[in-house]
Amino acid sequence: MTAGVRRCQREDMDTRQVDAFNDTELARFHEVTERAEAFERPHHSGWSLDEAKIELRRQDPAARSEARAAYDEGTIPTVASPRPTASPS
Repeated sequence: MTAGVRRCQREDMDTRQVDAFNDTELARFHEVTERAEAFERPHHSGWSLDEAKIELRRQDPAARSEARAAYDEGTIPTVASPRPTASPS
């Protein structure tokens, strides 16, 4: 391990794709994502919840976004930013 780098690992936390069609789960994902993106960035302009729904529910196999989150006892304490994924050629 590199000097000065500390790692944190919790084996009891489940990491998986967010269900973009579950309104409650998607709203929590959006809330956590927006808080993280806006931290110490007063001019941050992120997605609205409606924009996130449209992007993450899009069914285009050529380019789609995928949201991932860590789940701790059924709640989402942290997320991974959605990234477009391309289908294999």
